[in-house]
Formats: sequence, structure tokens, C-alpha cells
Amino acid sequence: MKNQITLTIINTMKIRLLPQERKILEDMGLVLRDARLACGEPQDVFGGRIGVSRQTLAKMELGDPATSIGAWIKASAVLGRLGTWNEVLRAPSDPFAEYDSAQERLERIKKARARRPKG
Repeated sequence: MKNQITLTIINTMKIRLLPQERKILEDMGLVLRDARLACGEPQDVFGGRIGVSRQTLAKMELGDPATSIGAWIKASAVLGRLGTWNEVLRAPSDPFAEYDSAQERLERIKKARARRPKG
């Protein structure tokens, strides 16, 4: 199992979250709990599948901010939702820039068509 990475984390800082930040973690915990229950697995079984204890999984489901991001990634992978992490921290798209880019592509296509010899 040389491709696996084991993380050991020692939490020495208390993470202080604003209410809206806390709500995001709590919502993630509820989604995790609903997905686990939809699989019909108790906490100890699902926790074993993602490599954490029942107690850690319970904390995740409550939105504990001290839970390792690795545990969240593993839970997402086990649930078939790993791709949902691709958008985390990605800059939001700018619809005006996307429109301008599309218009520039159209102009290049039109110019290329105009330069083609007819025949």
C-alpha cells in the first residue's frame, strides 16, 4: 500500500468560525449523515470504511471544524462524490469575461472563414 498516505494531525489551535462558516460545516455534516443513512450503514461501519472512528464520524456529522479535510475527502470518495471537491476554492466565473471570450472566438471563426478561398 505504498500509494496511500496516512495523516496524523495534532490540533493545537482552536478554530473560530463565523456563524455563516459554521452553518456550512453543519450543512455538510447533515448531507454526510443523510448519505450514510441512505447507504444503510451505522456510524461504526461507515467510519471504518473511511478510516476514522465512530466518534470522529459523529463529529463530522455535527460539523466539527477540527475534523481533518482528509476524512471529508475520503468520505466523499466512498460516497462517489469526490468530484464535488473540484470546485472548492475555485474562483467564480465571470459571465462578462465568458461572453467576451465567446465573442472573440466567433470573430476569429468569421475571419478564418472570410480568408478561405472559395472554390
